[in-house]
Amino acid sequence: MIKFSDAHGPRLLRIAPARVRPALADQLQDHAHAIAEDAAGSIRDGAISGAGHVPSLPGEPPNADTHDLDQSIHATEVIETADEIRTSVSVTSDHAWLERGGANVVERPYLSPAVRRQHGSTIRGLRGAFARLIRSA
Repeated sequence: MIKFSDAHGPRLLRIAPARVRPALADQLQDHAHAIAEDAAGSIRDGAISGAGHVPSLPGEPPNADTHDLDQSIHATEVIETADEIRTSVSVTSDHAWLERGGANVVERPYLSPAVRRQHGSTIRGLRGAFARLIRSA
C-alpha cells in the first residue's frame, strides 16, 4: 500500500485540498502502476513457458509458466478519505503465496523487491508534484 499520511500530508491538504488531492492521487496511481509492472516484469523476464519451463531459484522471483501470476498483478483504484489518500497493488492469482513461500517452498519474492526498486522513483515523483504545486501557488 502506498500512503500519504506523514506530517506534511495533512498540512498540505488543509492549505489547498482542491489542488493537492488530484495531484497526489495521480502520482500515487502512477507509482502503483509502476510497482505492478515492475513486479510482473520480474516474473516474465527470462521465463520460458511450456515444456522448456525452468522454475526459478529460491529467493528469486518466480519464472512465468502459465502467466497466471504476472497477469494478476494490478494497481487498485485510488481511495480518498478525509485524512488519507491511498492506493495499493493487488495480486489475485492463487500463486500469490510464492511471495512469502509455503510449507515446502522457499519464498520467491516479486512484489516486495518491486516496491524497493520503485521507492526512489515514488519519492522523486511526489517531491516533483509538490514542487510544481508550490511554484504555481
